[in-house]
Amino acid sequence: VGGLLPATRYEYRVVYRGEKLANRVVIETPPVPGVAKSFSFAAMADLRSYDGPSQQDAVKAQLSEALLKKGAEFVIFAGDVSNESGTSSEYYQHYFKVYDELQRMIPFYPIQGNHDLYPAKFLNLFESSNGYYFFNLLTLPHNPAAEAIEHWDPVQKKNVKGYSSFYSFDWASTHFVALDHTSIEPGTLGFESYGKDSAQYAWLEADLKKAQGARWRIAYFHNPPVMNQAPDIELMQLMADHNVDLIVAGHIESPSLHL
Repeated sequence: VGGLLPATRYEYRVVYRGEKLANRVVIETPPVPGVAKSFSFAAMADLRSYDGPSQQDAVKAQLSEALLKKGAEFVIFAGDVSNESGTSSEYYQHYFKVYDELQRMIPFYPIQGNHDLYPAKFLNLFESSNGYYFFNLLTLPHNPAAEAIEHWDPVQKKNVKGYSSFYSFDWASTHFVALDHTSIEPGTLGFESYGKDSAQYAWLEADLKKAQGARWRIAYFHNPPVMNQAPDIELMQLMADHNVDLIVAGHIESPSLHL
C-alpha cells in the first residue's frame, strides 16, 4: 500500500471477493526517518519448537506483552522462520497461524536462516524449496542490490531475480541492517557470500557510510559470527569501522546479542 503518511494512525480491514477476512484493525505507520524519537522493538529468532505448540504459545505471549504493555512498535526476526525445511505448510502452521494477530498490528522484519534456505535436497533427508516460499510468502523491504542477484529456483526450475535477501530500513533515528549470514560461499546454505569480495559486502559498506548520521546502527542476521573465518572477521571489522552499535543473531536456538 503506497501513499501513507509517516507517524499516522490508519484503520483497515481485509476483504476478499466481498468476504471480510479480518475485523477492523488500527495501525500506526513508522515515524519520519531521522526524527529524534525513543521507541521499543522486539527481537526474536528460530521458530524451531522442540516442545510443540506450547512453546510457540509462550513466545507469542511474550511478544503480545511487548506490544501491549511495553509499546513495541515492530519485530526484527533473525532467521529460521521455518521450523524445518522451508515448505509452505511450515510457514502457515508455525508463523502465520501463530502470529497472525500481531502481524496485523505491527510490522515484522525477517531475514532468512539456514532452515529457510536448505537446498532442494538436503543430505537426502527431505525436500525443500531453497528459499522460494520464504521470499514469496513473506513481504520484505526492497533492495535493488539484492534483487539483482540471480538464484536457482527449484520450484520453477530456473534462475530468478527479485529476492530481497539482504536489506536495510530506518526507524526514527536508528538504522537497521538485515544480512544474509548463512553461507561463506554462494550456493551452499545461503544465497550470497558476505566476504570482502561479495556484492553483499560492497552494498553493506555503502549503506553504512550513508547511515553515519543515525543515532544508532543495528545489524541482525541468523548465524552468529565465527571469528576464526576470514569472511566473518572482515564483516565484523567493517561493522566496527562504521560504528554498528548492536548485532542480533540466532541459530543457537536462543538469540545472541553482540555489543
